[in-house]
Amino acid sequence: MKTIIKLPILLMAVMSLLVLGCKKKDTPPAIDPTFTKFYLSASNNPGLTTEVTGVIEGKEIALRIPNSLDLTQVKPSFEVSPSGAIVYVGNEVQQSGNTARDLSAPVKYRIVSESGTSEYTLNALRNAAILSFGFYAEDNE
Repeated sequence: MKTIIKLPILLMAVMSLLVLGCKKKDTPPAIDPTFTKFYLSASNNPGLTTEVTGVIEGKEIALRIPNSLDLTQVKPSFEVSPSGAIVYVGNEVQQSGNTARDLSAPVKYRIVSESGTSEYTLNALRNAAILSFGFYAEDNE
């Protein structure tokens, strides 16, 4: 009779040790992929004389483009984190400095990595330009 009582107690003790002894793996928190730099290189974009760097604020990128650049054939360059992340516009993979884009309207970029997905909106703005200048006779004596 004592053996019958000891056996369930022994089994419960072993099971408790197995359950309590198992430790969950500590997985690092998921980090959303990000743009670390977004710019236009003069070597990839005819009409540019210097690099133009975008301003990244949250999920928005603002890019001031000189008037000398054709907005319909811009080749943006970018750096992402983590380094293995893939950048898309729609379903098309984007290659930094190689893929030409039409930036005359806002462009939605999607970054995909093992840790998740992020979306950014690029707004390209032309630099201000003086289109005409003059004095009107009625305004001046």
